[in-house]
Amino acid sequence: MEADLGSFKVLENVRLKSTYNMRIGERDIEPGETIAHFDKISISNFNEIKDVVAARGGFGNRARVFWETTKEI
Repeated sequence: MEADLGSFKVLENVRLKSTYNMRIGERDIEPGETIAHFDKISISNFNEIKDVVAARGGFGNRARVFWETTKEI
């Protein structure tokens, strides 16, 4: 659930999950396992650094397909 409060956003029931195998202390974490859970958090001013990639080919070598990946938040 998300509420917009001006420049802040309030997120409720947030779970941070692992995307790969890792070890935290003595505990082994598997992909998809919840690492942290928050009942409510506030965030503001997210900035993302993105890579834009284009697939080229054909007459004139123009870009045909574009996609973005997020490098950093």
